[in-house]
Amino acid sequence: MADSVMPRDWKIWRFDQMATNVNVRIDNPSESGMEHFVGLEHLDPDSLRIRRWGSPSDVEAGKLFFKSGDIIFAKRRAYQRKLGVAEFDGICSAHAMVLRAKPEVVLPEFLPFFMQTDLFMNRAVEISVGSLSPTINWKTMAVQEFALPPREEQHRIVGLLREIESNSDELISLVERCSSLIDAIFQYYVWSDESLNQKPINQIAEINPKVVSLSEDDPFIPMEAIDPWTQQIVLSRIEKKGPRGGVRACGGDILMARITPCLENGKVSQVPISIAKCGGSTEFIVFRALDGTDQQFLYHLITSRVFHSQAAGTMSGSTGRQRASASDVGRIQRGD
Repeated sequence: MADSVMPRDWKIWRFDQMATNVNVRIDNPSESGMEHFVGLEHLDPDSLRIRRWGSPSDVEAGKLFFKSGDIIFAKRRAYQRKLGVAEFDGICSAHAMVLRAKPEVVLPEFLPFFMQTDLFMNRAVEISVGSLSPTINWKTMAVQEFALPPREEQHRIVGLLREIESNSDELISLVERCSSLIDAIFQYYVWSDESLNQKPINQIAEINPKVVSLSEDDPFIPMEAIDPWTQQIVLSRIEKKGPRGGVRACGGDILMARITPCLENGKVSQVPISIAKCGGSTEFIVFRALDGTDQQFLYHLITSRVFHSQAAGTMSGSTGRQRASASDVGRIQRGD
């Protein structure tokens, strides 16, 4: 921010003057003594609340330790705008930065709100390096300069933003209650109505259907493009296929994650009709309604929590890398 437009009492600071990069590594997560593991998949874009987490016993390889009040910022694919404020101690993905505000410069309550701004996020994207998984280097982030208001103004801004956040939380709670109502209706009319024909999924849907060959320029939907439980594909996260393999799908097809914790976290969505054909992560199962089944009925069936619970129950494999197979999921039927 140039001096000519910067308020007189604001100051410019390097990011390492604003925050400490807490780099405490945990080599054996299952022996860490912690109860919570926060992966990038547990962070919701544009939300500071951490509403989901996993268990350290379910993950392998080195992780990072964080304390309550620390900021967990996804340094990988910063364009996803993922950061959260921890309300407990735990460990997190090594693809994140654990940041702790320096209160002599910035209020701990103000820093996460500042990091949500377009100013900060756009800078984070600009300094990321790499193509498929652009990542931020702390040394580069540390020297970035930002203008901050004085502490008194930070207090005032935090008060206003917390009121907005409170209203947002109430709306999220309303959406969750509506979702529970939809689940209850679907449970009664689809999963519990004994007058309906009880057919396994593979008799009403084609699973992993054939699709014509894809080019490297065709769209590719990575796992990170689907927000948990919202059934939404974030279009800005769709990439080009490039040389990658994976599943194939057409507009209207349903994608469901088959790997832990993405399956349990409700990563399922419908490919936009505007996409003629696309690729997707190898960790998706693709569903397409067979003749006689309405595609939107199939969509609501696959996205129901009852179905998800049953699909999760078919998972097998080593701890932390369990998967549901397409054949096992295909045998699920109403009434199981």
